[in-house]
Amino acid sequence: MSEPTSFLRLVIRLPWLGAHIGLGLMIAAVRRLQYGDEWFLHSQGRVSIHNWMKRLCRILSLNVIVKGLIPNKTGLIVANHISWLDIIALNSVVVLPTTFISKSDVRGWPLIGRLVAASGTLFIRRGSISALNKAINGMTSRLQKGQSVTLFPEGTTTEGRDVLKFKGALFQSAINAGVEIQPVHLHFFQKDGRFDELAPYIDDDTFFDHLARVLSRNETCIAINFLPSLTSTQGNRAELAQLSYQMIAECSAVEYEKAA
Repeated sequence: MSEPTSFLRLVIRLPWLGAHIGLGLMIAAVRRLQYGDEWFLHSQGRVSIHNWMKRLCRILSLNVIVKGLIPNKTGLIVANHISWLDIIALNSVVVLPTTFISKSDVRGWPLIGRLVAASGTLFIRRGSISALNKAINGMTSRLQKGQSVTLFPEGTTTEGRDVLKFKGALFQSAINAGVEIQPVHLHFFQKDGRFDELAPYIDDDTFFDHLARVLSRNETCIAINFLPSLTSTQGNRAELAQLSYQMIAECSAVEYEKAA
């Protein structure tokens, strides 16, 4: 049975969220003036993003539980993908400069699209070889500059019980840059241990419907499990994708067994 939601929470939090997004756009504009177009690569720019995301977690009542060791050096972060909340949760705990890879239509989301674009997100258009090569080159450049890149190699969101096979092409960026790969397992859960059926952003969900659902809840809990890292010399891009997939899928199976 799903938990009850509150319309009052939605009414209170929605203006708070709008003001916070406006603040984020202002911060991005100021940091760009201070540090240039790649302000998000600067240490102070990253601190601004990290702190803004932590406050956003409070507005959304997103409770982030960290397992394992948060990476202390930059590399390619790969995770299973359940919701747009994944990006907020990861940004709130990873202090190192981090770029996210996103599908191109996110850029068109009202306000949020402008914000993620301003913070250095790399957008990729599906089904285009030239766009894929451009994304690999962009990711390689960011990694070589000492910035982590976060990738969701399933290519779509799922409900989180299973992990889809990883697409390996973008793992080439880690090989090109000679950086480590950090597998991460994400898991939304309820306080009684059951899977959270409201958190996944899947199927026919629209962004605003899902946002309203989240804002109406008392709390949304996500566990971020940082698994042992892989070196980029452990295989080609397909093999590295498979190794990462196996580690995250095994972790997902354990969580599923506990929730059953």
